[in-house]
Amino acid sequence: MKISIIITSYNSEKFLKYSIQSVLDQSYKNFELIIVDDLSTDKSRKIIKEFLKKDRRIKYFFQKKNSGTASIPRNKGAEIAKGDFICFLDADDIWHEDKLKIQLNFLKKNHLVSFTGCKFVKDDGNKYSNVFEDYFRKRLQKKIFKSGLNGLFAYNPAILSSILIQRRLFLKYKFNETKSVVGVEDLELWLRLFFDLKRKNIYFLEDPLVYIRRTPNSLNINYTQASLRNTYCILKFFLEKKIFNQFKPFLFGIIIRSIKNLIKISENALKKNILYIFFIASFIYISIFHSPLFWFIGNNLVTYDDPKLTKNLIILSGNGSADYINTGYQRRYLDTKILLEKNTFDQIFLMGRKQEIEENEILKSLLTFDGIEKENIFLINKTFRNSKENISQLKNILISKGINEANFLTSPYHTKRSRLLWNKYNDEINIYITKNINNPKNEIKWSYNYKEVKVIVYEMMALFYNKLRGWL
Repeated sequence: MKISIIITSYNSEKFLKYSIQSVLDQSYKNFELIIVDDLSTDKSRKIIKEFLKKDRRIKYFFQKKNSGTASIPRNKGAEIAKGDFICFLDADDIWHEDKLKIQLNFLKKNHLVSFTGCKFVKDDGNKYSNVFEDYFRKRLQKKIFKSGLNGLFAYNPAILSSILIQRRLFLKYKFNETKSVVGVEDLELWLRLFFDLKRKNIYFLEDPLVYIRRTPNSLNINYTQASLRNTYCILKFFLEKKIFNQFKPFLFGIIIRSIKNLIKISENALKKNILYIFFIASFIYISIFHSPLFWFIGNNLVTYDDPKLTKNLIILSGNGSADYINTGYQRRYLDTKILLEKNTFDQIFLMGRKQEIEENEILKSLLTFDGIEKENIFLINKTFRNSKENISQLKNILISKGINEANFLTSPYHTKRSRLLWNKYNDEINIYITKNINNPKNEIKWSYNYKEVKVIVYEMMALFYNKLRGWL
């Protein structure tokens, strides 16, 4: 299997010979090295010609006009290439001597693109990052590759100098040659590849087989400029592809990139005030997770009516849980069992969140097992994305059945929003919100976990959103 390696250079005399030599030192020998010089004015051309005399596998092309973007010489090199696969190597980066050999050994039939891990070095070749940073980067790269396109919105894990890609696939996509993506040509290409390819076609090898040199002249050494370029590239891609169903990961990615940039530009100030920041962070953590703060906040979201039992019961399950496949229906079932010990309902209406097994189906099976007649249980399978539409639907169903009062069960922190919605969109049916077995008002709570806090924060935001939309 032949590999075409493409090095593009522009005034790279300081490190170019090390990059070329790292290719020639590869233990895997079936390759061609294509060097495209973008009209260098230093001694790069002389260095390249010296290597041409040493190895016939080297091909050299000298641009007559500077391209203004690395995309043009890279694409030209790929068009000339004859290999089955293509690799790119920046003129200031170097490879581990077994890079190609190891990468090919892990290549499978369905792999169209392969990347490896990396390490960063300074001008003098000394390590740029510490062991902890290297470990964290490796874990982050692995996670982002698994998450696919959504992960790219927040972080670019794909190192250009580590890529191994099928030549025919690359020629289909190529680097974008427009000036608008100068400096982020690789990210723009990865976005398109990740968008079109299945995850199994892209392989990430954790081994750090590439050494990336961080120099003061590196295009992306200025994190603010790099962050702005990346953000523009991602926004442009998002709007062009119209992937609005992925707005949340897109927005999350933009926020993460902005926070990262803010930390970078504030690094010196953070180091000076590290102790102060530690105490502030500790205070915030304790206030959120180990104090009654969220007990008081959460109680403002909980409301119940005076106890009154009717002949009809509505169960709205699925709210109040942070997980997609949640256990909220179990609590609503236990709530219902307590009510059934006190009262007999003629009709029970079930509405649950959509998941692998719909919650209303689970509740129906449990209630039927307890002796409730199937004819008395009504499933409402059509659900909407907001409580306003769900409650409006429930109201219309109750009116069609001539029902003028009903008990209502939902999760504790969803009760206030439900009450406000029932009051605004219903003046014909008396609804009594019934207490839950896990009524948070019963006892002051001093410890909360992340999921519990998330539920409370979500309900607070939902209330605000509903008021903003004019629904409350």
